[in-house]
Amino acid sequence: MATGKHLDLAQRFMQGLHHEFQDQRLRNSRIPLSTIMDIIRDALDRSRFFPPGSSLSDLGDGALIERRGRHRFAVHERFETGQLRFSEISTHRYFSLRRATVRFLRHYASLFRVDGVQIGWWS
Repeated sequence: MATGKHLDLAQRFMQGLHHEFQDQRLRNSRIPLSTIMDIIRDALDRSRFFPPGSSLSDLGDGALIERRGRHRFAVHERFETGQLRFSEISTHRYFSLRRATVRFLRHYASLFRVDGVQIGWWS
């Protein structure tokens, strides 16, 4: 499990995906993908979905990761297609947490690009 500065930044970043980034320490920061995966893995060890406490029935414009087995994951996505109108939920299945995490993060890519947050994709 990652520790220190990267872990703190990654935790703030993951919380900020569902809220506006109000923490100035995130601006123009670089977060290793491995640290983000550690956070998601830890949450999925305790809950079926990431983010914890989420469910398919509550999914608006967003994405969530579901653990379906030891090495089976699904990323569920839904997009806003108009004012308070949403697409059908699309599901993508993966056999690695890394690929599921990348898909999850790409759903929110425009949010963290605006704030200058960089993901260390190969770290």
